[in-house]
Amino acid sequence: MPLRLSASRPKNRYGLPAKIWESLYKAMARQGRLEDTMFLTTFLHDEAKHTEMFSRWQQAVGVGDLDLSAYHNDSYKRIFYEALPEAMERLYTDDSPEAVIRAAAVYNMIVEGVLAESGYYSFRQIYKKAGLFSGILQGIDYLNMDEGRHIQFGIYTIQRLVVGNEERFKLFHDYMDELWAHAYGVVEYLVGLAVLQREQSNVESRIVFEPDMMRQYAVKQFHIRKSKIDRARKYKNLSELEAAAGP
Repeated sequence: MPLRLSASRPKNRYGLPAKIWESLYKAMARQGRLEDTMFLTTFLHDEAKHTEMFSRWQQAVGVGDLDLSAYHNDSYKRIFYEALPEAMERLYTDDSPEAVIRAAAVYNMIVEGVLAESGYYSFRQIYKKAGLFSGILQGIDYLNMDEGRHIQFGIYTIQRLVVGNEERFKLFHDYMDELWAHAYGVVEYLVGLAVLQREQSNVESRIVFEPDMMRQYAVKQFHIRKSKIDRARKYKNLSELEAAAGP
C-alpha cells in the first residue's frame, strides 16, 4: 500500500515540514564536520521510516484522516509550532555554537529525549499489558533503536560545544528549563485527557492507564538529559572529551 499523507507537503511524525530537518546536516556540512554530516543523512532516513510507519498504522486503524491538531494545547504549540521550527530554521543562516546548542536541545533533548520517549514508554506499558497492538509495539521497539542514536548524537553535539565554556553550559540549562515548563504542560494535558476519558466511559476496558506513570517518566528523562550534558564538566576542553569518548 503506498504511503498517503493528508497534508499537501511532506511532513514528519511531529507534523512539521520535512525540509526543517535538512538544516542540521547542512549546518554540519558548512562546518566541515564530515562524519556528523554523513550520520545525519541516516538520521533523515530514519525519520522518513518513522513517518511512514505511523501513517500506515493510523490509516489501518481508521484514524488516518483525523485532524490531530485538535489535541495541540498551548504548551504543545509553544514547542512544536514555535521553538522547534525556529531553532531548526535558524541553522540555515546561523551555525554558531549557541544556535546549534538550542537546536539540539529542543529537538534531541526535549522533543525526542523527553516527549517522544515518554509517549513511547507509556504506549508500550499500556498496550503490552492489555495484549493489544503487537505490530505497532514491535515497530516502536525498532524505532527506539533509531531514537537512541539520535539522542546520543544530540548529547555529544551539545557536550562538545559546552565543554570548558560555562557561558554555554548556562545557555543550555536555561533553555532546557524554559522548555521544560511547556514539555511538562504537554504531558499533563495528555494525562488529563486520559483521566477524563476513563471517568466518562461506561464501558469496561482492559486498558489500564496510571496517570503518574507518564508524569514520572517524563521528569526522569528530563533530568537524565541534563545530567548527560553535565558529564562534560569533567573535562577541560574538547580534546579531553574526545579522548575519553574513544576512537
